[in-house]
Amino acid sequence: MLRRMLFLGFVGLFSLNLLAEDNPGQDGYVLLDMIITTFRDMAMTGSGGFDAVDKALQRLMAESTKAFQEKKIDAVFYKRYARVLSIMKLSIIPDPQSILRLVIKRELAEFVAEKTGEEWDGKSIGQIAAAMAEEIINLHIYLDTTKKRAELMKEFEKKSTIK
Repeated sequence: MLRRMLFLGFVGLFSLNLLAEDNPGQDGYVLLDMIITTFRDMAMTGSGGFDAVDKALQRLMAESTKAFQEKKIDAVFYKRYARVLSIMKLSIIPDPQSILRLVIKRELAEFVAEKTGEEWDGKSIGQIAAAMAEEIINLHIYLDTTKKRAELMKEFEKKSTIK
């Protein structure tokens, strides 16, 4: 229980105000804000625990799936967002007999390494929270630069076309 509360606290601390400039009219920003506010509120009120966190993750996934099906977010955002939720779930899932230990450890270590460049020590919730915060920031930047990336792709295509 303490580990779960620490996890929620770290996510909340690392994520506070990361989305201050979001545009609530766009679903991707709303989904990112939902992660932040959900876990910040749990951390501040101490209302976490597996059941509450699992219920929140289910709700967040349902919202993102709906937005994806309605084409309000693209596939890249959807997959990366879903991965953040998966990592959160793996971080809190009870595994008393250590049946999933190797899978959980591999996935968490890979995520931490990809997002922070660090080796996960196998225990630190802080490292996982920092990696999640990094990915949330990256997703925010992804949304901020969607138009610019499309323009750059057109320029790239023009330059790479053989005449």
